[in-house]
Amino acid sequence: MVQKKLCWILMLRYAENLPASLTSVGECTFEGCGRLTTVHYAGTEADWQKIQVDSRYNANGVLLEATIKYESQLP
Repeated sequence: MVQKKLCWILMLRYAENLPASLTSVGECTFEGCGRLTTVHYAGTEADWQKIQVDSRYNANGVLLEATIKYESQLP
């Protein structure tokens, strides 16, 4: 699970190297990430579709709207 409130501290424009082993994204993890546009995810599109994203209060909406780069890792 990704830690809560990731972007409050980092002000991310992209999330890098999310592991293929990711199974869930908790409540409000991407809250405050209005600049997030791209996610680099090590798994496949099919793997991504299996991830449970907490969408209460639309706090992770920016993640759901971001461009996902599948099977991608930044150096």
